[in-house]
Parts: sequence; C-alpha cells; structure tokens
Amino acid sequence: MRWGLLVPLLLLGSTACKKQPDSAVPTGGADLAKSSAMAAPGIEHQALPAAPATLGESLYQLEAELSDQDGHKIPLAFYAGHPVIISMFYAHCPNACPLLISKIQRIEDKLPPDVRAELRVLLVSFDPQSDTAAVLKGLATKQGVDERRWRFVRTQDSSIRDIAAVLGIKYRKLDDGNFNHSSVLTLLDRAGRLSSRLEGLADPVEDFVAKILAVHKAR
Repeated sequence: MRWGLLVPLLLLGSTACKKQPDSAVPTGGADLAKSSAMAAPGIEHQALPAAPATLGESLYQLEAELSDQDGHKIPLAFYAGHPVIISMFYAHCPNACPLLISKIQRIEDKLPPDVRAELRVLLVSFDPQSDTAAVLKGLATKQGVDERRWRFVRTQDSSIRDIAAVLGIKYRKLDDGNFNHSSVLTLLDRAGRLSSRLEGLADPVEDFVAKILAVHKAR
C-alpha cells in the first residue's frame, strides 16, 4: 500500500513552545514525503509537508526503532493490537506539550474503565539529543501517566521526520533549543491504521472519544 501524502486532509497550524523565564500488522517500506528545510543562517531547521497520510493507512509500514523511558528498544508497532493515541512532543517544552499530555489524560477520563485499560499512548520526541531515557522517565513521573500504557520515546532524526510527515505534524527548531510545532493527536486502530485526528489544544474531544469507543468495539 502506498501512502497518500499528496492529499491534504486539513491545514495545520503551529503551536509555539517558547522558553519562559525562570517543562498482525503490515511492515515494510513506504513512499514518504521528503522533508524540506526552513532556511535560517546558522540554525538547523526542520519542517515537513502539511499533508498527512490519508485515514485508513497504517503507520506501522514505517520502519523505526524507538527507545522508551525505561531505555528499552521497541518497534513502532509495539502497541499493535491496541487502539493507540500517538503524537509528538519534547520534554522541556514549557507550554504546549504539557497541555497536550493533559488533553490526552482528559480524553482517558471520559472513557469507560475497560476501554481506557486497553488504550495505549505513544509520544515521540522531536529532540532525541536532549530527551534521554532519564529525562523521559522523569517526565512520565512528573505528569503522573500510567506507564503500563504510556510510552515516551526517542528515535533517530530520519524516523522523526518520517513519523511527523505521516502524522501531518510540522515542527521547527528555534535558536534557543525549543521547537515550534503543530499539536495533533492521531488515533490508530489495532493494525496501526489512521482512524481519527484531533488538531489544536482547544478543540473539543467528544468526537475523538466516540472514535476510540468505535475502534475498541471493532475487534
């Protein structure tokens, strides 16, 4: 199956994270959109197309090795067989990323206990150089997430670009080491197919919750 990256689903906004004064699955190759650089003198910038994969395509076609908050190496399809909320973040983000995590927790709170117990959460860091296993572990503890179901992960830069492109997440590294990035939650079904998207930290979650319930029932 080929990726439909040339068909935009929605236009993505950008969320600025600026530092404040003293926070049975298909595998194999896939045709991915190439990243494009946002030029600025002396700064490494990364930006990606705003065209995510079309709903119904499996993220697990990507080949990416992840390393989680416990230092364990896991495949991208680690949670295959479960509904998964996937997004991207970085640990020292002072604004948007803590709100993103809180939004996922609010979504979980709206789910019946059996649905919540089956749901998994996978958050991929933009900043693998800074987000070591110890840093990711500290963030998981600080945010009070259920680590039986949540993985904070880092991976190599090329895989970050690939995952962001497929999820339709744009990001750019800033002078101060922070990132501008879009805030998007994507729901994957049991085979890693893109089932639903939720964009923006202020958007209501009811439709997304309903989709999680539907994926849970579809066995």
